[in-house]
Amino acid sequence: MTPADRLRAIALAAVLGVSLPGLALARGPDHDPQKRAVIEQRLKQLRHDMLRKEVGLDENKAIVVERTLDKYMAEKRKLKEQAVTHRRALRKLLESDSNDQQAYTNAIRGLREAEKQKQSLREREMDELGKLLTAKQQAKLMRATHRLKRQLAHKVREHRRGGDFE
Repeated sequence: MTPADRLRAIALAAVLGVSLPGLALARGPDHDPQKRAVIEQRLKQLRHDMLRKEVGLDENKAIVVERTLDKYMAEKRKLKEQAVTHRRALRKLLESDSNDQQAYTNAIRGLREAEKQKQSLREREMDELGKLLTAKQQAKLMRATHRLKRQLAHKVREHRRGGDFE
């Protein structure tokens, strides 16, 4: 892998690293599984439309790429939750001004391991997508994914402030 290919793969991994559904599906006290399912379905449709229109994939190629992205989704969520758990543990230790060095060590070790596993997972996902897409398609996917993530993050912020999610 050339340095340019590696840089491209890392950039694409960074864009796809945070799964799209993760932006809008944070569980709160009013978590509703039905709403979650509806939102997930809408996000999948947005992703499909993005792959078709902005990346320019035909129907079959879009479905294959979606399957690849979905294949890694569950593991991404699991690793993200592990990292969040370890960050929370560190925050609690710091807030309580604890001197439990072993607890700090365990939380840091767990966080680093989760981050390493997430990076390894991103690399595998990028390798697989690199076999399916041309470099130009990968670039279009990166741009479109970045734009869509920004839009979704904006909508989530609006929703949390009491606005509608449409």
